[in-house]
Amino acid sequence: MKQMSLNRRSLLQAAAASLASFNPWAQVQAQDDFPARAIALWVPWPAGGASDITMRLLAELAGKHLGQKIVIDNRAGAGGTMAMPVLQQAAPDGYTIAQMPQPVFRAPHTQRVLWDPVRDSTPIIQISGVTFGVVVPTHSPFKKFDDLLAFAAARPGELSMAT
Repeated sequence: MKQMSLNRRSLLQAAAASLASFNPWAQVQAQDDFPARAIALWVPWPAGGASDITMRLLAELAGKHLGQKIVIDNRAGAGGTMAMPVLQQAAPDGYTIAQMPQPVFRAPHTQRVLWDPVRDSTPIIQISGVTFGVVVPTHSPFKKFDDLLAFAAARPGELSMAT
């Protein structure tokens, strides 16, 4: 086993490292406990709807966990995109959060908007997911999606659909 010896140079290096790690001018300031006040949760749908009810339940549970009230602010309209401009201008202090539906991410690709959801927001949790499907009447000859595609390919312009 190799024996280490502490020479003068090693001692000076250790002392310099110790002094460098203790710098009274660069002390870390203690932050206030978060949250110190209520948090605003922007919900881009009318009060009483499924999304609003879901967000109110989440706000109640999270508020109990955080020890602070989470206040729901419904901003309905514009296909669910009303909360994005508010969030975009909010201070990045965690006291303004918002539910972001899919139209917020789709809008920049279909119309001119003043936000970029990737640049102007950070997803922190997925609350719910909506899976869309294609349905036909039970008496339809289509039993699989491939049946529908084959029909559409064989008869261009004859198939109608609704959303």
